[in-house]
Amino acid sequence: MYLFDQPDIMNKALVFCLTKPLRQGQQTYPHLVLYAPTDYTTISLNLDESVLAERYGGKLQPNMRDEGYKLIAKLFKFIGGVKLYTSDSFHTSRGAPYVRCVHKSEGGLLYFMERTLFFIHKPTLQIAYDDIQSVHYHRYDPNSHTGNKMFDIQIKLKGQNGVSIWFHNIEYPDFSAVNAKFSSKDIRQ
Repeated sequence: MYLFDQPDIMNKALVFCLTKPLRQGQQTYPHLVLYAPTDYTTISLNLDESVLAERYGGKLQPNMRDEGYKLIAKLFKFIGGVKLYTSDSFHTSRGAPYVRCVHKSEGGLLYFMERTLFFIHKPTLQIAYDDIQSVHYHRYDPNSHTGNKMFDIQIKLKGQNGVSIWFHNIEYPDFSAVNAKFSSKDIRQ
């Protein structure tokens, strides 16, 4: 389970990676994205205190009040044994933990985690750094006077007959943070 900050401070995205993807017709969905509120919520568990103390060591209470996403993450952690990963180490020049971009024709957010990249929204993509053969930057010219303030990333995957994944329209100020992250993972550029 992954936790991602969103541009609106009202929600956080919780992404669940499914071992068996959901199917709808021919389409498979290996990830579920849940937008959880950041406002305070109260939940009541239908378990008595002795069971909570015995099974969960007092980490869960019959009535809990906290931010909605924290309560959901806590329940999955203690009841389901699911570990939570966050994107704390990556930040752009503006302090955002994500990069706005376009994949195919859908706009979304690209997150750089410790071991993987995530693109959230339609389709949700997860790319492990170990699966990346090389990264190429296109349309990047910081000295350009044409008014173009965007660049593209082409990620070539290992062992997939040259399959590339493209992310378009990333703003120039985000280049140094993106490049530093790929360089720190020793990915050929």
